[in-house]
Amino acid sequence: MNKDTHAYFFAAKWPTGYRCPRCGHAHHYIIRTRRHPLYQCRHCRHQTSLTAGTIMEDSRTPLDKWYAALQLMIRPAGVNAVQLQAAIRVTYKTAWSMLMKVRKAISAFDASQRLSGTVCASLSFYGQDRWGRYPAMLREKQPFAVMAVFRKSDNPNFPAHPVYVKLKAVLPALLNNRRIPKVLEPLLMNKHIDPSNCDYSVLGSSSTFKSLFDSVYLKPHAKVLSILGHIANNWLNHVFRGIGPKYRQHYWDEFSYRFNYTAVQASVQSSAQFFEHSSVHSNAQSSWQSLLQICLQKSYVSKLSEGDSASTFKKRPKSTHNPLIA
Repeated sequence: MNKDTHAYFFAAKWPTGYRCPRCGHAHHYIIRTRRHPLYQCRHCRHQTSLTAGTIMEDSRTPLDKWYAALQLMIRPAGVNAVQLQAAIRVTYKTAWSMLMKVRKAISAFDASQRLSGTVCASLSFYGQDRWGRYPAMLREKQPFAVMAVFRKSDNPNFPAHPVYVKLKAVLPALLNNRRIPKVLEPLLMNKHIDPSNCDYSVLGSSSTFKSLFDSVYLKPHAKVLSILGHIANNWLNHVFRGIGPKYRQHYWDEFSYRFNYTAVQASVQSSAQFFEHSSVHSNAQSSWQSLLQICLQKSYVSKLSEGDSASTFKKRPKSTHNPLIA
C-alpha cells in the first residue's frame, strides 16, 4: 500500500489524530504483522484499523484501488463497473461490489437528510423505450418522485431554483390515472420531509404535458422537476445502459448526491449542459471530501445490507444476456 494513501486515509478517519473508538484514548501502538496495520490502544488494548467501520471493512481490495475508485466516482458523469474494472484492474464482480457499497452508503446518508422549507414534488416515469435498447429496464414504465427544495432565482425563465433534490421510487399502487391522490400524498412525502419546517405540494405527472420543454402552461416548479426527471433518466441510460428495479433506488440516490453536492443546480436550464457545467470541476474537492466522509462514517456504513458482498452474484440465475453495465 502506498504510504501517501495510508497517510491520507489516516488523516481522513482521525482528523485530530488517533482516537480509540472504544475509550477515546489518544495514544496507540502500531502492529504491522497484518496486511493492513492495526492500531492498538495503549489504555484498553482495543485494536482497530483504517478500514474498520468503513465501506472498506473486510475487503481484500488494496486501499490504493479504493482511493482510485472514489476519485473516479466524483467525475461529472460518474463511472460504471466496466469502466472501473478497466481503470483499476480488478474483476467485474469486485468493481460492481465496490461501487454498490459506495452507493448504499450514499443512500443511508440521503435517508438521514430531511427536506425542509418550500418543497415541491412531481412524478416521472422510467422504463423501456420504444426501441427496446436496454434489456435491464422493464417494459412497463415505473414511477418515481422528483422532490426538490426551491428558492427564488433572478432568472426570468426559471424563477424557482432547486437547491436540494431527492429522487424516490413510488409504489404503483399509490397511483390513480398516473397521479397520486391528495389523500395518499402523505404516504409519499412524510418519509422524506421535516414536518415541523416544511410546506410541500405534489404537482402533476410530467407525462401529462404534451411538450416538456416548450409548454408555456407548465408552472416554473413543475418545469424544473420535469427536466430533472428527464436528465436522471438519460443519465441512467447513458452511463449504465439502463438499470433494473432491484438496485435502481441506489442509483437515484447517487444522482441526487451528485446534484446536491457538486453545485450543478443552475444548469438544469439545459439538460445537455447538466454534466458540462464548470462548477462541477471547481467544486470537485468539496465533493470528494463529502463522499469520503460518507464512506468512512460508521453511522452510514452500519446500515449497509448483507447483500453488498460479491456473493450476490452467486445467487443470481444464469442469463443469456450480456452482463449489465451497472
